[in-house]
Amino acid sequence: MPQFRYALHDISERTSAEIKGAVLTRLAQLALRHIHDDQPLKRLRELLDLIEQVIDQPSALEILESLLRYYVQGTRRVEEEDVRILLQERPSGESVMQTFIERYIEQGKDILNKASSAASSMAALPCFCV
Repeated sequence: MPQFRYALHDISERTSAEIKGAVLTRLAQLALRHIHDDQPLKRLRELLDLIEQVIDQPSALEILESLLRYYVQGTRRVEEEDVRILLQERPSGESVMQTFIERYIEQGKDILNKASSAASSMAALPCFCV
């Protein structure tokens, strides 16, 4: 029978410079570490610097999307407009921002379609009113 263990690493006491490893590893650790920072836009800008190093990788856009959702929707401390401005400041920002917006809109349409389908299904149910 296998025995599993997990390792819990407290990275809160390390400085950003002390967090080493591959770019994606550092990105994940720093995103988690800085999520409650007093300056979320400054921290997000630093994380975008890391993403610029791997922007050519096939998974870079998915990573960027996850990171931005984490900061915008997960914390509700960063506004979408601020993210848009941050991305447009970047060398690769225009194409990345366009793709990100397209995905964001597509996911919004999916949510609306599902909600509309659910509402239609409920409207077809008989009403047992008193």
